[in-house]
Amino acid sequence: MHPMTPAFRPIKVVVFAAIAFLIFAVPEALSAAASLQIAQNVAPRPPPAQRGSPTAPVAQAPIAQPSAVAPAAATLPATPGVGEAAPAPAAVVPTRTEILNFDNWVVTCNEFAEGPRTRVCSALLRIIQEKTAQIVFSWMVAVDNNKQMITIMQTPTGVAIGPGVELRIGKSAPRRIPFASCETGHCVASMAMDIALLRELTVATTAEAVIQGSQGNNVQFNIQMKGFDRAYTVLSRS
Repeated sequence: MHPMTPAFRPIKVVVFAAIAFLIFAVPEALSAAASLQIAQNVAPRPPPAQRGSPTAPVAQAPIAQPSAVAPAAATLPATPGVGEAAPAPAAVVPTRTEILNFDNWVVTCNEFAEGPRTRVCSALLRIIQEKTAQIVFSWMVAVDNNKQMITIMQTPTGVAIGPGVELRIGKSAPRRIPFASCETGHCVASMAMDIALLRELTVATTAEAVIQGSQGNNVQFNIQMKGFDRAYTVLSRS
C-alpha cells in the first residue's frame, strides 16, 4: 500500500470516455474530509443540510451533468498522406438532452442522430462540502456500449490504491471497487455491476463508501440512496 501523489498515472484498465464529463475539482485534502459530516440536500436549491456522519460535514446534492457515457467517436477520414497532420476525431453532439431528478439522483439522457447507441443515459449522485460547496465524492451509474451497467466513483487524492473503494450496503458483504486512475485533484474507481448488486441498491435506503488514506486512516461517505430505484428504471431502458 503506497500513498498516491498527483503524479500517479492511470492504471491500465478500461475507463470509459464518459469519465471525461465526470471530472470535478476536488481540492480538499483527505485529512479535512475525515472530519466532515455528511448531510443530505436535494437539487437544484439545497435546503439546510441534515446532520449525518460524525466524520464528514458535507451536503449531498445531485447536480445535473452531461452523460458520462457517450457513443464511440465518429469514423475518421481516410489515413492522411505522408507529411499531413491526422485530423482530430469529430465531437459527437447530442441532438436532445433530457434531465430527470429523482430525489438524490440526477439522470441525464443524451440522444444522438447516429452512432452505436442513439440514447445514452447515466445517473449521478454527488456529495459536496457545505462550507465551500466543493465536491468531495461523486458516484455515477451508467450503461456502456455493451449494455453493461457500470459504476464510477470519484474521490479525493491521497488514497491507498490497493484497498480501492469499499461499498457497504446493509448487511451484505462489502464490495471492493478498484481504483482505475488518479490525477491531480481526484482519483477514479470503477467496475461492472452485476444484477445482484443492482437489486440491492434499488431497495437500499442508505449505503457507505469507505476509502483508506495513505496514512492508514479511513474516510467514510454516508450515501442516501433515495431515488435510485427510479433512476435505475430509466437506465435499464436506455
